[in-house]
Amino acid sequence: MSEKDRPVFILGCPRSGNTIMGTLLNRHPDFFILFETNVLRSFYLKKWSSGEHRYRHNPKAYFARMAFRDLRKYNQKFGVSQEDIRDCLDPSSPGWAGMMANYMNLLRDRAKPEATRWGDKTPHHVALLTDIFELYPDAQVLWVYRDPRHVVTSLSKSSFPFTSDQPI
Repeated sequence: MSEKDRPVFILGCPRSGNTIMGTLLNRHPDFFILFETNVLRSFYLKKWSSGEHRYRHNPKAYFARMAFRDLRKYNQKFGVSQEDIRDCLDPSSPGWAGMMANYMNLLRDRAKPEATRWGDKTPHHVALLTDIFELYPDAQVLWVYRDPRHVVTSLSKSSFPFTSDQPI
């Protein structure tokens, strides 16, 4: 895996400082970090591995469909067309991880051409750490930790969706 394909994942409990870590890293010229993409859940774990979709035997078609639909806001923001997504299906980058790396590199090159690394800041991917390392063995993970008492206090004082009287 080339350095350009070596992703960075920023993980941790919500309200722990993940956003500030992603923002700081994104300000560095070598990094392009997307926020709250949920790419692992959307693309791989929730749909592809479940076997409940009709594209199970054609992962490239599935990837293209999901990239165009689930990451629409990034496609619009960075001018990514269906043809661009099809170009990410390069046979020399087999499997979901290769297609995703191609897609993230495309976004990185459009948004921040000077950057050499891409990453994702989705705190909920913390539950998918094993899968991250299975897909990207050379990935770097930044685990943001904050004292749990401060996390709960922050959750209770914010407009975060889990601040109701319902259990977290």
